[in-house]
Amino acid sequence: MNGFGVEGQKDNPEYNIALAIDDYNPTNYGILVGPAFNILNGVIVLFTGGLTDKVNRRNMICIACLLWGFFTFLNSFCKTFYELLVLRMLLGSTMAFFGPAVYSLIADFFPVHQRTNAFSVYAILTVIGDTISALSINLISVTGWKGAF
Repeated sequence: MNGFGVEGQKDNPEYNIALAIDDYNPTNYGILVGPAFNILNGVIVLFTGGLTDKVNRRNMICIACLLWGFFTFLNSFCKTFYELLVLRMLLGSTMAFFGPAVYSLIADFFPVHQRTNAFSVYAILTVIGDTISALSINLISVTGWKGAF
């Protein structure tokens, strides 16, 4: 198995995203997983911190989760690199709403002497989530790249 196709399915666009998406190549993949997600996320998070203090944080997280799921679902309908790029930027944008709201809620729900541990648990769970998402290549071998979304 490799990043651009499943062994035995290399010529099948359902399993090989490089065949299904125009302009999909290793360089553009790097753009999708790096700058497309992180640059917009980094800019928007500067504003979501202040927004967190003004709105219902639980609702903000719920709306961000719904949008995250919707944008992830839309990935399965992409036919061009630029469609994936826009959706990846939208995913980064929705991610910017989680951090400030979650840290604020943790600060509210945990007494001072337990906050460090609570923040640590949240931080390690995000790393575990990132690790699990990297294993999605195994899901692709069963469902194809669109099915993984």
